[in-house]
Amino acid sequence: MRRYLIIIVMMFLAAMAVGIYARQKSDEAISFNTKDIAPEVKGIGGHIEMMVELDGDGKIKEVTILDHNEAPEYTAGITGPDFLAQFKGKGVDDAFIVGKDIDAITGATISSRAVSETLKTCLERVVSKVETEPHSSGIVTRLEKAGLEPREAKYYEIVE
Repeated sequence: MRRYLIIIVMMFLAAMAVGIYARQKSDEAISFNTKDIAPEVKGIGGHIEMMVELDGDGKIKEVTILDHNEAPEYTAGITGPDFLAQFKGKGVDDAFIVGKDIDAITGATISSRAVSETLKTCLERVVSKVETEPHSSGIVTRLEKAGLEPREAKYYEIVE
């Protein structure tokens, strides 16, 4: 009896592990550089270049500011984890409005708006390309089939 119980528990644990692995493998993500998707959106010092990672549902998973020419005495906060964390979990249907669902950095309202507008514009463009293809193929393949330019394709990758 004890042997059967141990076998059943081991089979249950193995099934759970397979289910977790399969779920992790099916969650596609995409990362992109905002400079290549929405270069026209600018703050006071120009485009605020960011690396953005989306999860398989098109929600922001991570945002990292790579480069900007904003005044450092006013915009140190836009590169901070507290400011960028408020974008996590947001998707194309969210407003991204500074003062409504995004808190601005005091003294850097224009830069805060530029970050928010850049992310919103990028999400709209990326999601519109992805939605033109069914979800049965990988996200990179769907973007290429949707007409992604070859020079843009190198900025897209599957993140496991």
